[in-house]
Amino acid sequence: MIEMFKRKGQDYKIKERIIITLGDLVNASEKGRSHIKALSDIQYAMTAYINYIAKLPNPKAKEINGGIRYAIETIGKTSHIDRERNIVRSLKEWLKEASYYPIRFAILYTIGKLRPVDSELYRILAEFLNKNLTKSLIIPLLWAIGQQGTRETAVPVPIDYLGESYRKILDKMEIQDFAMDYEVIRYAVYALWEITMPCKINPKNCCQDNCRQTVISALEKKFKTLKDTFDKKSQTEKEKEYPRYLQAGRFINVVISYLKGDTANISPDDMELLREIREKN
Repeated sequence: MIEMFKRKGQDYKIKERIIITLGDLVNASEKGRSHIKALSDIQYAMTAYINYIAKLPNPKAKEINGGIRYAIETIGKTSHIDRERNIVRSLKEWLKEASYYPIRFAILYTIGKLRPVDSELYRILAEFLNKNLTKSLIIPLLWAIGQQGTRETAVPVPIDYLGESYRKILDKMEIQDFAMDYEVIRYAVYALWEITMPCKINPKNCCQDNCRQTVISALEKKFKTLKDTFDKKSQTEKEKEYPRYLQAGRFINVVISYLKGDTANISPDDMELLREIREKN
């Protein structure tokens, strides 16, 4: 399979379409939990293709921005296949390499999709959280942190690995570029929900009450700040921003209620807000 991607002169768009089609096949097979051998072959082909492009003396930008991006996403879709450690190491290295900067968002999303949860993957994300990030990177990073750090699994990442992640996320929410960005706020709140939620499956591997209370207090303060700032805007600005403001505010309050254990007041529609962002990518 890999040979078709090495053919010189082949339009990169054709390669993209082939890879996307393979990704669709992976999705279909995942739902039916069938064709394990085919999925393994696809994963191998995507990994070999990425390594092939990465070793070219002058890889084309279109190959990096297109084919490799979709290949990485396709690897993520083969999540129930046991991964070799070199894939994880490669993902970490690609995040550092300048040639891969245009597709770092895809790499972050892929790390979030990989299963079973791997502590090394969370360490990669926690390390990346220390960087100065643009909106295009902070959103996939926060989503991936939520996916890898969730407490709602039988074998979550050990709580010690989460360290001070929740404080770093709270700090990111107050950076000037993000402090009033409703979309970034929603993803930050989502990540906080996943990593600090009360643990139903594995209570011993859960953040302490003081950690959760810190998050709750910060979110209550954030909601008040959003409301106060919104109330001071002009009528034109309010009309333009209202749907996003309402969604962000509602999301914050749902997560606050959940973290407090006050789930009786959370409606099915409220829970759908959480499920939508969890399953968005």
